[in-house]
Amino acid sequence: MTKYLLISCIAGCLPLAVAAFKPFIDCQAVQVNAERFLNELEAGRLEAAYLYTTFNFQLNEGLNHFLPSIPSPSSGPHPRTSCHVNTYEGPAGLEGIFQTTLAGPRSLFLTLFLVKEEGSWKVDRGYWDW
Repeated sequence: MTKYLLISCIAGCLPLAVAAFKPFIDCQAVQVNAERFLNELEAGRLEAAYLYTTFNFQLNEGLNHFLPSIPSPSSGPHPRTSCHVNTYEGPAGLEGIFQTTLAGPRSLFLTLFLVKEEGSWKVDRGYWDW
């Protein structure tokens, strides 16, 4: 009897444990896809970078908005510092935010907003600031 009660308690608590770790898992996925997007842009592989953007981004914003601000790969490595990742409930559902600084002669502050599309976190919009 005690064994069945213990199994029932564990089975009942499992969804709570999964819900507790979901924000952590989402934050990791947001960071990975945001960094992949930036890596592709910095390397000049625009078609590959498009894989990490939403249909809305491709339709309304496009990568041309980002190109003047992205440091050239030939100008040397541009390490990212002070990374901040979070998820929150936005107007259209769950959103992820990725904030980082690209180091270089002029530091570039970047904020990317990601949403889930087709089961994957993708860049929906972003903002640059010097």
